[in-house]
Formats: sequence, C-alpha cells, structure tokens
Amino acid sequence: GNLENLENKKETKLYYQYNSFLGQVLKTTKNFEKAIFYHNKAYINAEKRNDTLDIIFSCLKIGGCFYRVKYIDTPEYYENNIDSAKYYYNRAPKNNQLLTRVYDHISRLEMTTGDIDRAELYAQKALKINKTLNNEFGIAISLSNLSHIFYRRKEYLRAIKLANESNLFIKNKSLSLKRDNLEQIAK
Repeated sequence: GNLENLENKKETKLYYQYNSFLGQVLKTTKNFEKAIFYHNKAYINAEKRNDTLDIIFSCLKIGGCFYRVKYIDTPEYYENNIDSAKYYYNRAPKNNQLLTRVYDHISRLEMTTGDIDRAELYAQKALKINKTLNNEFGIAISLSNLSHIFYRRKEYLRAIKLANESNLFIKNKSLSLKRDNLEQIAK
C-alpha cells in the first residue's frame, strides 16, 4: 500500500526523509553497505529537488558510513572507504554554517588516517568559520578536535588547554562531548 505509493513519488521530500531514516537505522545497526544504499537514494532525491541542505546532509551521512567501515581487516578496503568518505565530504555544497561540519568530519578522518597536519588544517578552518558565525557549539567541537590533534602530537598541555576551552563553549548542549574532553584531559 503506502510504501508502494511512496516509490511512485521519488521526487518528494517525504521520499528523501524515508530513505534517509532507513539509512540512519541501518547505520546504527552497523549495516553500512545497506545504509549507504539508502543514503544514496536520499542523495539522488535531494539532487533532483535541488535541495542544498538535504544534499549536504546526505553527503555527510554517506561519508560517515564509509568512515565507519573501519572494522574490516584488509588495508585496501579500509583505504578505499577512507577515500570514499573524503569524496562525499568534499562533494557537499559549500554553505558556511554546514561547511564547518564538513571540515570537522574531514579533520577527524585525517586524524584516523594519521595525517595530523591535514587534520589540524581542517579543524582550524572549521574553528575560524565557527568563530565568524559565533557558533558556540561548533567552536566547542573544533576545539575538541584540536585537543585530540595536540594529544596525538604529545603536546599534552596544549591539548588540555584546548579541551578546557572547548568545555567553556559546550554549556549543557552536549554532555558526551564534555565527557570526551574530560577523558582527553585525564589521559
């Protein structure tokens, strides 16, 4: 009944939301290949509707799925997924407010691959835009990323300073980020 009707309405916002939701559910259950399939359907829908925000969110979600397929043993598979994640993160349209999320995602991705200098570059780009927009929560995320970067470089005092600074911007918006920062300080 209703799902069949939805298949006939592939260019509607509801079709986007349905596929995006299925993608999120599948990602949560770690079924990344099917999650990518449904997020891609949502992405195609967003492109047909020329909806910039939905395109951005789809790119972030697809990139996130590729990024999380790091549990597979072979290095070649892992490197291909990292490249795919970067591709979708970079494919997102450049809207300043959401660009900070793209940069923060790329920063974490570069940390994962061990390119700490590039991770810092993207975290700094995100931080600069977040400060310009006066986006306190975005500033907190960027500072937290920078804290992790300096920890990996064994610059512990700077890492602690950045984690504490991040906590000042968090307030009560994200207790998990605050916990992450406190764990970073405790290391």
